[in-house]
Amino acid sequence: MKKTRFNVKYPRNEKAYSYLNESGVPLYSAVIGVTYPNANYQIEVERRNYSVLEFVLEGEGEVLLGEKWQTVQKGDTYILLQGEKHAYRANPQNPFKKIWINYDADYFIALAKAYGVQSGVYKADTLSYFEKLYALFKNEAQENIEFVIADCVYQIIKTVATSNRGDKNFFAQRIKSALDACLYKKTNLEEIAQKLFSSKSN
Repeated sequence: MKKTRFNVKYPRNEKAYSYLNESGVPLYSAVIGVTYPNANYQIEVERRNYSVLEFVLEGEGEVLLGEKWQTVQKGDTYILLQGEKHAYRANPQNPFKKIWINYDADYFIALAKAYGVQSGVYKADTLSYFEKLYALFKNEAQENIEFVIADCVYQIIKTVATSNRGDKNFFAQRIKSALDACLYKKTNLEEIAQKLFSSKSN
């Protein structure tokens, strides 16, 4: 199995480690990093070709979701899916510190949607998985590293999904996603309920 590190350039306020998979497993690349507080920090990409998963360690920032900026703070997890506009920035008065992974894998969008996870901000304690990934990338001593990466990313998605399970707004978003997916094909209430593992009455 060939594992390849590739060079990435980040501002001085970020520390990152990268991994390029060439084992045949459906994971192309991943970059894990930490962003340190910087009042001028801002990222805006019209259409990104990888997904971003981030956990706020301290401070505050904002994430653009649709046309609205949403505040993120210590303890928040936010996810921005591949193929969408990605825009986020630090609060100049209290800039955030965050740990993050940029993830490029064929299956990731389907995995997120299967769990009802969309681009958004979540109250989910995913820090331990980010820390495990950061240590893994930094040391690069783990065999079958691509499977460990995939498992940590899955655990982040699962934690986000379960932490919002009782949220009616979260369930409404899952219904909306299921309807959006059926926009150009015939479906019925029973099929949608099955996809959401719910009853028709719900």
